[in-house]
Amino acid sequence: MPAAGQRNFLEAVVRERVVAEDWLVAIDANRYSVPFRLIGKTVQVAREGGHWVIRHKGKVVAEHAVLGGRAQLSVLPEHGPGAIPRNQRQRFAVVADRPAPVHSERDVQVRDLSVYDQLLNAARQAA
Repeated sequence: MPAAGQRNFLEAVVRERVVAEDWLVAIDANRYSVPFRLIGKTVQVAREGGHWVIRHKGKVVAEHAVLGGRAQLSVLPEHGPGAIPRNQRQRFAVVADRPAPVHSERDVQVRDLSVYDQLLNAARQAA
């Protein structure tokens, strides 16, 4: 039931979130950036109209338009290094570089393919 002049329930709820290592906070299945200096810190998130307002110790540190759908990403360039490429990244992570595997005697030997041509030519000559 509408209540003239009163904020709705969703706007009155303040949520606490811990800033992840990628300086994003998860809100309603979407992720929003905050300044990277807040990694590991707790922030308060409140919806004000069509925006999320994110505060740290009472000070507004970020504002984002509410994203529709799920698994969306909103990153502001001023929040950290590399923000623009992060906006264009894929939803699924790329496998990070891994250290070279330790070789054992069971590993397959890698050799130049010309070795097989030499073997084929030798077999033809022997036949």
